[in-house]
Amino acid sequence: MSPKILKELRRRKGSGISIYGMSNIAVLGWEILKLKMNKEQLEVLDEVFISAVVHERKPNSAFYNYVISSGKLDVKHTLFIDDKREDVSTARTCGMHTMQWFGPDSL
Repeated sequence: MSPKILKELRRRKGSGISIYGMSNIAVLGWEILKLKMNKEQLEVLDEVFISAVVHERKPNSAFYNYVISSGKLDVKHTLFIDDKREDVSTARTCGMHTMQWFGPDSL
């Protein structure tokens, strides 16, 4: 996670916004990634949903619906950011606001 993205996420979290992660990653891969992340990066995330635990993957709508129901999200007040067009498209279909990420300067 770049310092610019971390700063923006901290700013938004400080204003009362919850931050969730969704990743198509294996359990072992997530455990290794967590070891590489610093405390500040981990603490900015309220929860991370990984495909290996949910048994669904992006862009399958079942993954998004699981996150929506598990996080008790109001999709009208949810912004989904991803670098893949198909993942953004599915989130939009599920009712979320969306933004396609093209790099740190695109936020």
